[in-house]
Amino acid sequence: MGIFETRQLDMQKIIFIIGLFLLSVLLIQAQDQKAFANLNVIDVSFCDLTQKPESYRDKIVRIKATYSFGFENSRLFCSDCLDENNSVWVDFEDELCSNSKKIKDNKRYGVGRTLNVTFVGKYEYGGGYGNFGVFPARLLVSCMEEKKELVNYSLAPSKLPQKVLSQTYCDKKAKKY
Repeated sequence: MGIFETRQLDMQKIIFIIGLFLLSVLLIQAQDQKAFANLNVIDVSFCDLTQKPESYRDKIVRIKATYSFGFENSRLFCSDCLDENNSVWVDFEDELCSNSKKIKDNKRYGVGRTLNVTFVGKYEYGGGYGNFGVFPARLLVSCMEEKKELVNYSLAPSKLPQKVLSQTYCDKKAKKY
């Protein structure tokens, strides 16, 4: 066997290994999305969620709302039913679904961000969540399907300027696009 044949066999092995790697990545991603789709996700409006919390306790929900986070702050709220008591604390699973959007840290300690988001996660109700345990509910996010940054800072909903508040949203029912 000559040098040319040996190099050709080596190249075929490399192409085969790369092909196997790409195939395995595609299969893992497909399994992740299939498992996620099988979770019986309930599309719910934020206002309905906070007005009937017992109905959604320990359920996997998809929700569109505004997410504000920063130093000692990680809350979900909706301008349609704006009430400090309606805020939901947000925590994230250690690993999010493979197609989750990422939130870029703004590198300024404690400043945070305010975003419109579509989250999927487990809704927990019963109190004691968040900073000092003042939030009655928590969303444990497993997937961030959409995000749009509104401002590069984070304030309580009642402290947001009207211009920013007018850009916040939440749908009647969040639907995956």
